[in-house]
Amino acid sequence: MASPQSLQEARQTSGMLGRSIESVPEAIRSTVVESTHDYIKALREIGTADEEIQSYVMNGVESAKELHSVGMKSGQLKKHLEEENLKAIQEIANRRDQERLAQMQAEQQHQSMMMANQEIQNSLNRGQFG
Repeated sequence: MASPQSLQEARQTSGMLGRSIESVPEAIRSTVVESTHDYIKALREIGTADEEIQSYVMNGVESAKELHSVGMKSGQLKKHLEEENLKAIQEIANRRDQERLAQMQAEQQHQSMMMANQEIQNSLNRGQFG
């Protein structure tokens, strides 16, 4: 019997795929579902918002359909989707890290400016300027 967490994850995958999975050819449907399930789990682990996940999932479904239509078989498609999903996850994580770093740097600059302003104010109050 599946664990409650596994069932919840399966429901989330199904919810994200929605009716779009019906447009995926039967020959690659299980590959797309499996890849999507792993992708959603990884995106959640790095803190991606559901709206973003939904967008990534829909792009993946469309990409899978297009690749299959030009002759890519299920095994090749699985490998390709895994590679693309990994690249996307790394890009998302890197972008978030850069945003956090920029925010930390901005906060440090703000603190430095506040400290400098306080030093100037202290000096003015002591009569050392002017």
